Order: sequence, then C-alpha cells, then structure tokens
Amino acid sequence: MQQSDMDRCNAQYGRPGRVEFSLDVHGQARVELRFKDSTLMVYLQGAHVTACQLGADAALLWTSQSANYQPGKAIRGGIPLCWPWFGAHPSRPDHPQHGYARTSGFDVINSDFEDDFTGIQLRLVLATPELSEWHADGDIELTVTLRLSDALWLQLDTHNRSTATMPVSLALHSYFNVGDVAQISMPGLAGLGYIDKLRAGERRQQMAPLVINEAIDRIYLDPPQSIEIHDPVLNRRVQVRSWGNTELVVWNPGAEGARAMIDFDDAGYVEMVCVEPAIASDNRVLLVPGATLTVGQEITSTQLVSDVG
Repeated sequence: MQQSDMDRCNAQYGRPGRVEFSLDVHGQARVELRFKDSTLMVYLQGAHVTACQLGADAALLWTSQSANYQPGKAIRGGIPLCWPWFGAHPSRPDHPQHGYARTSGFDVINSDFEDDFTGIQLRLVLATPELSEWHADGDIELTVTLRLSDALWLQLDTHNRSTATMPVSLALHSYFNVGDVAQISMPGLAGLGYIDKLRAGERRQQMAPLVINEAIDRIYLDPPQSIEIHDPVLNRRVQVRSWGNTELVVWNPGAEGARAMIDFDDAGYVEMVCVEPAIASDNRVLLVPGATLTVGQEITSTQLVSDVG
C-alpha cells in the first residue's frame, strides 16, 4: 500500500485520536484505535492485532521483537487469526499452516466512534482458486469486528455464500504477555480433558490448575465460557470470555522450541502464553450454504490483589 491509500482510509474511516491509519517502517498498513487511555494496533494484513494496552495496565499482548513484518509473512505474536483451518490443512499439506487469513490483506468496511468504545470492521473474501477444492460457486467471507474500551472485544463471523458445504476450523491465536510463565496459573482448566499434541495426541485429564514449567501444546475440550490467567508477577488477573468455540488451545514453545524459530525471541517463551479459543481441525464445523459461524472473545484485566496476603 501507498501513503495515498492511508490518506483515503483516514478520510473515509478515520478520526484523529480515535482511529488513525498509517504505514509502518516496512510499508505495512496498520490502524491504531484509541479509547480514553486504551490503545490497540491492528495490521490490515491478517486483521492482526499486534499490541493492546488497557488503560494504565501492563501490555496485554506479547509480540516477538524478532517478528517478520514483510508482506506475505505471518507476524509472530499479538492475535493471529487461524482461518479457515487450524494447524495443517486436513488434506493438502501444500496449503499454508493455519489457513489464508494470517497473510491475506483485509479491506476496511466500517469504523465506530461510540461513547463506550472505538471499533473497526475488516473483511476478507475467498473465492476461486482458494475454493476450487470444494468445486464451489460463490465465496466464503470472514468479517472481523474489533472494539476497544476498558476491554478488548474481537469477533469473527464466517459467512458461507457458496453452493458447497465448507469445513471450517479456526483459532484466535492470542499471545498474552506475562511476567514469568512459570509463575502463572489457570485454575479454570482443572477437571478438563485435553489432547496433548506433544505426546502424539494422547488424551489426558487436567487434575489441578494449570502451571506451565515446560513446553506445552494442548487442546482443552469443552472449556468453560470464561478462563482466567492469574499472574502474580504483573499482579493481574486476565479474563478471556469466549463464545462459539468448542476448544481452548494453550501453547508455549519452551526454551528449545523458542530457539528453533527464527522469528521468536530466544528468551521470549518466559514472557508469553498462548490461550486460544478455537474450533480445532478434528472438530471442524461443516458450514452449509447460506450459514454463518460466529466465534469471539472479550479480554479484560484486573488486579490480582484478592489472591495476595
């Protein structure tokens, strides 16, 4: 994109101090949302949230200092959108990991300047050749709605406007900033069954609140609507309230995994945990023609003072 494109976006959808479009140092288009003391940065490639600050709280999200901001490359951190499949494509290994959304350019279709939030809406439309494997006429559309207030609200609406039934899986691949991953806990996962992807998909049971002291990649089944990350180092409780998802993915690469990724800071694993409302690939939705699938999350942060002393 060119600066002239940003000027047009600012003229049509922007408002100084609330919604402002710009190019980063790599020439990538992005938009900053503000609401009172809260800020949100979103890249148009991938409708990708890369940073969020809720009031005077510490940064909500973690983004790697080694992240790649080049066109066609997924950004490591923030909230990548995995869509219309999660992980590897179920039958085509040549297709991109986690689907098309992360590296596709989104169009801006609306902005909001309400008294209680600032918002923006982005859209991605897939038609042929992306849908050729389903022999479908028409298209499948992803609408991403973001609202910033004293919370971060994010919703994905998948509309099947084609003639074929579409298999859809997805994840809101949220990287949360933490003080020390070894000291956080997630009590809401106690009692849940999960698939352990680091142990050949073995089915296990979470018997106590989750504590992370090694690499982890788990798909928790039938999670509650609300999950909390208790972080004593940052003295906060991050609540993730989700809807439309059937699973919750928890991921941290650990020291060895972090070193193996060129776009992941070597020590970054200490400062992050991914908690992802998801519809995982084995549980994908068969979206019939004309149907809509809605998945979303609202993230808030409060002090953890009640758990201290």
